[in-house]
Amino acid sequence: MDVIKEVRLMTEDEKLMADLSKYRQMALDMGAADARVFPTSNLVQGIRTRLAGCFFPRCPCLGLSMWCPPNWETPFELSQTIRDSYKYAIVFRGEIPPEIWTGPAAGSSRSGFLAAQVKVYGESWGEEAEEYWRKYAEDQHVTRQMVSFKEISASIMARARREGHPFAFHTSAGCCADKQCAPFGSVCVALRTGICRFPNDARPDGAGAMYYDWLRTLPSLGWQYTNVGWSVLPEDIQDRKPSPGITSIVFIE
Repeated sequence: MDVIKEVRLMTEDEKLMADLSKYRQMALDMGAADARVFPTSNLVQGIRTRLAGCFFPRCPCLGLSMWCPPNWETPFELSQTIRDSYKYAIVFRGEIPPEIWTGPAAGSSRSGFLAAQVKVYGESWGEEAEEYWRKYAEDQHVTRQMVSFKEISASIMARARREGHPFAFHTSAGCCADKQCAPFGSVCVALRTGICRFPNDARPDGAGAMYYDWLRTLPSLGWQYTNVGWSVLPEDIQDRKPSPGITSIVFIE
């Protein structure tokens, strides 16, 4: 007589946790230095991140992309509502050497940050300074971690949607015009046409457009926050390891 074995199906919560663990490993396999399953209730948002991250000092990417301020405007209350509509997210980070991700070379030689500075301020740094930072960027570019964090987060989002999480949504640090559109001269055609070249990858910057306050959020993950970017010089943080530096998040529900 055949014995019919009882088969227990996974509950919805069990499947979600299993998928979250899988997506966390996916981030690590694609090159993230660390990744965590993160309760979204621990994600702190603050209006001041927009000022510090985009306007003061003025980011060279400001206005260069349809996804960056002031072209992309997310009301603060709406950004909080979006966060609260999810229970969990995958948060991952990358290790960033200070000599690569500080100073005017922070955007890399490919992204044209020096040229962007001229557009923003209407004057050049001067031939000697521009030559120094351009060479600095080119020298450091060979050791730059060749991982697109927007590619990681977009890949996780796409897989999650295929596997039954249709509202998966990602945001990543940095200007998409500097990353995705670098081969095209960091020019965002969506500003003129309304059509993005990379609709699956390009998203609003986390701090500037979605108000993520990583300074108050990262301690809950055991991660240190160190400010990096074009307005910070290597000597400013020579005694501190800028970890995590780049932080991205994928909301899963």
